[in-house]
Amino acid sequence: MSWSFKLFKIKGIDIKVHTLFILILVWAAYRLLTVNPQFVSEPQS
Repeated sequence: MSWSFKLFKIKGIDIKVHTLFILILVWAAYRLLTVNPQFVSEPQS
């Protein structure tokens, strides 16, 4: 099993993303939404 997957190809060069990078993005989004819930709530007038 490869730890990266191909997103697309540009001029014959494969552009790949490592699985750990995706996990870090998911973790960062989770932390942002749990630590700072007003970030996604409706603005209060």
